Amino acid sequence: SPLKKITKQITNFANGELSSRININSKDEIGILANTFNNMATSLENSIKTNCKIINDHKIQFNSLNEQIRKLQEELSIAREEKETDFLTNVFNRRAYHNEIEKIEKNYSIFNNNYAIIFYDIDHFKKINDTYGHTCGDSVLKNFAGILKSLTRTEDVIARYGGEEFIALINYEKEEEVLGYIKRVKKAITSTNFIYKEETIHIKFSAGISYRNKYDS
Repeated sequence: SPLKKITKQITNFANGELSSRININSKDEIGILANTFNNMATSLENSIKTNCKIINDHKIQFNSLNEQIRKLQEELSIAREEKETDFLTNVFNRRAYHNEIEKIEKNYSIFNNNYAIIFYDIDHFKKINDTYGHTCGDSVLKNFAGILKSLTRTEDVIARYGGEEFIALINYEKEEEVLGYIKRVKKAITSTNFIYKEETIHIKFSAGISYRNKYDS
């Protein structure tokens, strides 16, 4: 090892070069000096080994703590996501919607980023529940939300406001973009057959659009 090499060099130095510079009658002193060097080198090697073990132990503890922190961060992220996500439809819940609209409103106030609010309501949803049962109604809600989510950009927001009501917050530069978006949603919903236990259910919905810049608050 490097330490053993250093020890050998010290010994050679003590017995060779150093002895040539000292009177031959001082060989006993040279031996003592060589032993001293050897002891110093051994002590140094042992000290380094001990420190390396301490460092290694600390590294293991650090890695263990780092892994615990990573798991806690994952659990916290999952808990936060569950808190903000509607358990049935997998879109934002009403609580998260209020948080998101505060963010988008700040961007509107500071940067004048235009946005629109679209309110969706599935037509005659109670009739679906009464005719096919609440399990079917849940399936319709889940698929309806899935279509909305698939047609909405990541920078926009889809949330379940309550019951069969959903809200979209859409960023735009021109109003035509919002109209194009709602037309795509309408086409997707009307062309989709909702199948439940071999029953085909046709879904209709109503939607209202409000542009933020047309209101004072």
